[in-house]
Amino acid sequence: MGIVYFFPPAEYSIYPKCLFFQYTGLYCPGCGGLRATHHLVHGRIADACKMNGLTTLFLPTLLAVLIWQKCIVDRKKAFLHLSAPPVIYWFIAFLVIVFAVARNVPWPPFSWLAPH
Repeated sequence: MGIVYFFPPAEYSIYPKCLFFQYTGLYCPGCGGLRATHHLVHGRIADACKMNGLTTLFLPTLLAVLIWQKCIVDRKKAFLHLSAPPVIYWFIAFLVIVFAVARNVPWPPFSWLAPH
């Protein structure tokens, strides 16, 4: 997070390019994620949503779940230990796939999901 905070992905070439986009011309679910993270850590939520709406929703939710599990549910487990029913993981996978397909549809409102 510190690197993304001080070195904007749009201005520095230290970040890897998306191979999926390079070879197919299609956006993967993570395209724009670094730029969205940069905007998030600077508090620019609307700009983060323009880059990658899924990352904008997922990162704060993941952080909240990790803190909740560490502070309230089980204080003895490691901080990065996630435990959820398998249906939650299947739902997240389904959501990522739907997002990946939808952001490559060229018509509004789906085209709004593409990073810009």
